[in-house]
Amino acid sequence: MKRVATLALLNLLAVFALAQVEWNAWTSGTYGLTWGVAGLVHQVDAGGPAEKAGVRVGDRVDIGAMSALDRFAFLFPNTGEQIRLPLSWAPQRTVVVTAASDRPAGFSGSLDLYGYPLLVFISLCLATAVVLLRPGRPTWTYYAFVWMSTICAFQNYFYVKGPLLGRLAVQGFYQFAFVGAMFALTLFSTRVFSPERRLQVRWEAIVGALCLADFFIWNYFMSGYAMNWWHHPLLLTVAGQLADVALAAAVLWVLWTLVGRTREEARERARWIVAGLALQPIVIVLNSVEGLIQELVFHTNTALLWTPVFKLLEPWAALIGAVAVSYAFINERIIDIGFVIGRATGYAMTSAVLVLFMAICEWSVGELFADSHLAAYATLAAALLAAFSFNAIHQRIDAVLDWLFFRREFLAEQRLRRDARALSFVTSERAVVELMLDEPVQALELSSAALFKLDEDKGAYVCAAMRFWPEDAMIDIPADDPLIAQLRSEREPLSLPELGWSRSGLPAGPLAPVLAVPALARSDLYAFALYGAHRDGATLNVEERGLLGNLVAAAAATFDHLDAQRAREEIAALRRRLSEITGSV
Repeated sequence: MKRVATLALLNLLAVFALAQVEWNAWTSGTYGLTWGVAGLVHQVDAGGPAEKAGVRVGDRVDIGAMSALDRFAFLFPNTGEQIRLPLSWAPQRTVVVTAASDRPAGFSGSLDLYGYPLLVFISLCLATAVVLLRPGRPTWTYYAFVWMSTICAFQNYFYVKGPLLGRLAVQGFYQFAFVGAMFALTLFSTRVFSPERRLQVRWEAIVGALCLADFFIWNYFMSGYAMNWWHHPLLLTVAGQLADVALAAAVLWVLWTLVGRTREEARERARWIVAGLALQPIVIVLNSVEGLIQELVFHTNTALLWTPVFKLLEPWAALIGAVAVSYAFINERIIDIGFVIGRATGYAMTSAVLVLFMAICEWSVGELFADSHLAAYATLAAALLAAFSFNAIHQRIDAVLDWLFFRREFLAEQRLRRDARALSFVTSERAVVELMLDEPVQALELSSAALFKLDEDKGAYVCAAMRFWPEDAMIDIPADDPLIAQLRSEREPLSLPELGWSRSGLPAGPLAPVLAVPALARSDLYAFALYGAHRDGATLNVEERGLLGNLVAAAAATFDHLDAQRAREEIAALRRRLSEITGSV
C-alpha cells in the first residue's frame, strides 16, 4: 500500500506537469520577431505584433533595461501578454508589444497538442506497471528516469506565471529534472547489468559530476538572464550546450560499455534494452548540436526554447524506451522492435479498413437514398455492422501480422500446439519423450531440456531423458525435494531463478535449466520437465511458458493412458495365465 500510495502521488504530480504543458501550448504566443543573444533583432514577421509596434530589423533590444518579469515574458510569450521593449538603436525608444496567439495548427499541431502528451503519459503508465509488478531498486530508478523525463519532455513549455522567484524556482526544478533523468538512467543501467563495483562507482561519479556542472551552468544562465548579472550570453549558452553534449555522451558511453562487459549469453538481450534507453541521450545530443549551430552560426537565441528535432523525436524516444524496458521486466525477454511495429500496424490497418468501409457506405447511401429518411437508417445499420465486425476484422489482421512480423514465434506456437494435439494419438513412451523434449528445443531454440520420472522403488525422480545436458549431469531428485513440493502445490510451470532452487549435478551456465513444468497424472506428480533458456540467453516469456505447460499436460495425459493400457494388458495376461492354471488343475 505504501508503494501504491507513493506511485499515485508521483503520478498525480506528473499529470499536473503535463496539464501545465498543455495549458502553455494552448495559450502560447509570439511577438513576431527573432532576436540574438545580444538582443539584435534578426527578423520581424510581416503583420506581426513587433512590426505593428514599430520594431525593425537591425534594432537592438536593451535586455538590461527590461524588468525581470518582462525578460521572462520575452522568452516565454503568452497570448495577450504585454511587455515594454526598450530599443537602443537609432533612435532609442520603448515600444509596447502584445503577444499574438501562436497555438500549433494542422497535423503537426494536433500531434503537439494531443499526440505527444499522450505518448509521454503512456510511458509513465508503463514505468508504473514495471514498479508494481517487479518492485526493486532497478525498477524504481527506471521510474525516476521516466518521471523526470516527463517533467522535461517538452523543454521550456513547462513554466508558470507568478513572481520572479517562483519562475526561477520552476526553471531550477526543470533543470534538476533534466540532469536527474540522466543520472537516474545511469543508476538503472549499472544496477540492471551489475558491473564490477569499482567500475560502477567510477561511472556514476563521472556522470554525477557532469550533472552538477550542467545544472549550475544552466541555472546561472537563467538567474543571470533574469537578474541581468552577466554580459557574455553567447559564452554561457555555448557552455550550456557543450555541457548537455558531454552529459548525454557520457551516459551513452556507460550504456555502450555495459553491453560490451555483459556476459555472452545475455549480451543479445542487453543490446535491445540499451537500444531503447539510448534513444533519449541521442536526441539530447542532436538537440544540443543544433543549438550550438544556431548560436555560433546564426547568433539566434534558441537555447531556452524547444527545437524541432527535440520536439519531434523526444516523445517517441521515451515511449520506445519505456516499451522495451517494461516488456523486458514483465515478460523477462527484451522486446523485438517488430513487436511495436506489428501491433501498431494492426490497429492502424483495422481502423483504416473500418474508416474506408464507412466512407463507402456514406457515399453509397448518399447516392442511392438522396433526400430520403432511409439514408439515416442505412447509415445506422452500416455503423452497427462495422462495430460488431471490429473484433473479427482485428483478429484476422492480427493473425496476418503475427505471421509477417513474428514468423518464427508464430510458427513455433503453431508447431507446439500441433504437438500437444498429436500426443493424444501417440502409442509409445519414446514418441512422448521426443515430443516433450525435441520439439520445444527445436521450435523455441532452447539451450537444454530434460525429463524426470517418478521411480517409486528409489523414492526419487530419475532422469529418463535429456537434451544437450552433459553425460555426468544425470542425477536423481529425491521425492522430498522442495521443488517437488512446489510443483505439486502450484501445478503450473515454475521459474527456477525466482524460486532460488538449485542442485549440485545440474548443468550450469547457458545450459542451466530455468523452468520446471509438472506432468500430473491422477492428481499426483507423475513426472516433470526442466527446460533451459533460449540459446541467445533470453529467458522464456509468459506465452512460451504457457505453450510448454500445455504440451507437458498433454504428455502427462498420454503417459497416464499408456500406463493404463499397459496395466490392462498385464491384467489380461494374468487372467489368461490364471485360466490356464485353473484348467490344468
